[in-house]
Amino acid sequence: MKRESNIELLRLLCMFLIIVNHMLGQGVLLDPTVSGGPKELLCYDIGSSIWMPAALVFILISGYFGIHPTMKGIARFAFVCTFYLVISGLMGGVKSVSLFFKTCCILSSATGLWFISAYFYLYCLSPMLNAYMNTLSVRDFRKYILVFLLFEIGIGWVMESPTYNHVILMMLIYSIGYYLGHSNDEWIQRITVKKCILVWLLPTAVLFSSQYFHLGRPFSNLSYTNPFILLQAVMILLIFTKWKMPYRCGINYLAKSALMVYLVTSNVHTRDYFAEMVQFCYTSLNGILLLLVLILLFVCLFFGLLLLDKLVAKIYNPLFNVLIQCKK
Repeated sequence: MKRESNIELLRLLCMFLIIVNHMLGQGVLLDPTVSGGPKELLCYDIGSSIWMPAALVFILISGYFGIHPTMKGIARFAFVCTFYLVISGLMGGVKSVSLFFKTCCILSSATGLWFISAYFYLYCLSPMLNAYMNTLSVRDFRKYILVFLLFEIGIGWVMESPTYNHVILMMLIYSIGYYLGHSNDEWIQRITVKKCILVWLLPTAVLFSSQYFHLGRPFSNLSYTNPFILLQAVMILLIFTKWKMPYRCGINYLAKSALMVYLVTSNVHTRDYFAEMVQFCYTSLNGILLLLVLILLFVCLFFGLLLLDKLVAKIYNPLFNVLIQCKK
């Protein structure tokens, strides 16, 4: 399926919101020494009710287009991620060789990048998923999605299982995205942007209320298996698929680096540096000025890192090509 600029724009927007969520979480919410005032907390409650589905939408997009991996593609993904982790680790200083190797392995939980390791497994499993889903009729596809949803919501949201597996969640979200992009279900064709926005507003209002009024259980409210967050993610993807825009090579070009921005800002070697930027803003500013400075910081960092990846690619792409040639 040809890449569409409206979906690639959504990919960029989702990654931007993921970075904002992580930097605020690491810099403020998880640090007891930093506290925001009522206005700052209100802004965060509003923001979290909007950006929580971003990671799910990112996976939905993969399912919508469909992942068609090759051995070279899998190897390149692993190489580029490892390249960034090694550089980040060296910049942070090597205190223990064994720990350094653990934090540079994309399949290790020590990296702090659950999304990367789970996405790698999804990347490898996608041919099996694609082959199975291609055999399903629209009716059977609905049953498959429904059973999978009930299982995930029951285990991850209702029971709050500590053994909850992100790979299984990704398989579910990927399947939903594949259904939206490849099935010929009539309701997908009939639903309008206006209806999608109205449906999106309902779970958004529920999430904001649960956050602001401290309703329900904290883990469940912002869990990726929360059905309200799942519904938000689906509606967001449908809104952007219905909204057509002309091909924009700049958007498509930048979107290819979106995942690398997450890798750079969220890995265990570098995330504290980015968190300290947010902490400095919170301890030095307040009110509207704080909000404006944070927005400027997030935007500059995001686009700066997108462009940085384009420059760094001039190093890791030739290295990867050399390795591939050596293997041959």
